[in-house]
Amino acid sequence: MIKSSLIRFCIVAILVSTGFQSCYKDKGNYDYHDINELTITGINSYYQLRQGDVLKISPTITGSLTAFNEDDYDYEWVRLRGTGSANLFTIATTKDLEYVVALNSGENRFFFRVKEKSDDPDDRKVVWSSDIFTVDVQNPSGPGFMMMCDIDGNAEVFYSSFYQNEFLDVMHVLPE
Repeated sequence: MIKSSLIRFCIVAILVSTGFQSCYKDKGNYDYHDINELTITGINSYYQLRQGDVLKISPTITGSLTAFNEDDYDYEWVRLRGTGSANLFTIATTKDLEYVVALNSGENRFFFRVKEKSDDPDDRKVVWSSDIFTVDVQNPSGPGFMMMCDIDGNAEVFYSSFYQNEFLDVMHVLPE
């Protein structure tokens, strides 16, 4: 009998407390406003460069509500290595990228990120990212051929490489 009275009392107490909570006035902020959606263009999906070349990208950013003001945003160019946030490496924090390619040969993945600046640490920053793009790094001494010639009694060595369907004279050695 005491157990059933105790159970009834607990059920009634839970229902009453739930009923009082449902009458609580919500003081949330419902003054919604549109955000300035950014569109990032001008970044190709694929770049092919040699080690030591400079990767230059100048993205175009436009806003949906107002004109884009560069000073209102932070920028980040990020290299992806594997999966997970521990494999993100920032290579530049400028709007326009000028990066001397010092990566191993092969395909490397990157993306560009734009964040709203805010003085309020509790304010959630809105972030926009470009699509992931690939930088295919070629070794300058990649596919090609080497020639050794005798010109006027001197040995000459030529090494030529094919890069982006162009013939490049990579090394021309003429010993004295």
